[in-house]
Amino acid sequence: MKVLYIEDDIIDQKAFKKIADSLSINYTILSSKKEVDEHFLKPQFYDLVICDFYLSDCTLNDLIYYFNSYRLLVLCAKEQLKTTIDLSNITFVEKPINEKIFIKSEKIITLNLTYFNDLAGDDKEFRIEMFEVALKALPKSLQKLQDAIQEKDFEKIKFEVHKMKSGIRVFGVNIVSEISYAEMIALEKNEEILFPILEKIIKNTFIAIDLIKNEQQKLEHI
Repeated sequence: MKVLYIEDDIIDQKAFKKIADSLSINYTILSSKKEVDEHFLKPQFYDLVICDFYLSDCTLNDLIYYFNSYRLLVLCAKEQLKTTIDLSNITFVEKPINEKIFIKSEKIITLNLTYFNDLAGDDKEFRIEMFEVALKALPKSLQKLQDAIQEKDFEKIKFEVHKMKSGIRVFGVNIVSEISYAEMIALEKNEEILFPILEKIIKNTFIAIDLIKNEQQKLEHI
């Protein structure tokens, strides 16, 4: 696991280091808006970002735009966040942190079928057809993507990731932001950043395929 920890309190930093080292976690610690701004001048990838709401030179509201593609764990009360912030990728915890936060922060893959339901309406045949198309297309795209990764063919990677996004978006799988970010990084041909992202996308897309199969089976029994 690769973690970015943003905290300006030295004692809290030492506590985090103690926990992270004991769990063999790969981490980076930043302590100010200036450091965060400089850090994100280059593309970065993290499995988890942990950020204190209040830093000495800013609040999380001043940094939130960096974290749209990340699982974000905020050290504060939920009420401290402005209502304009999208809370879908945010988990709130109180200090002091402990090793349990790394277990709780694992992203759960879900479907949001609002768009699909609006599109299909009462047309059961259309629903069945869409499920069948997705369950054929997504595994093929995953295989092509894995082949492109082996070949380090960044053009193919970008193409296959982009193709996957359409099916993922229709069923409201909550990994669209990661896929969009991977498209951007593929253009830069930065495999150090890109390949870990793709590994998680592939893993989570397999989970999404199982969820789509479950929805298909429910429909067949109606």
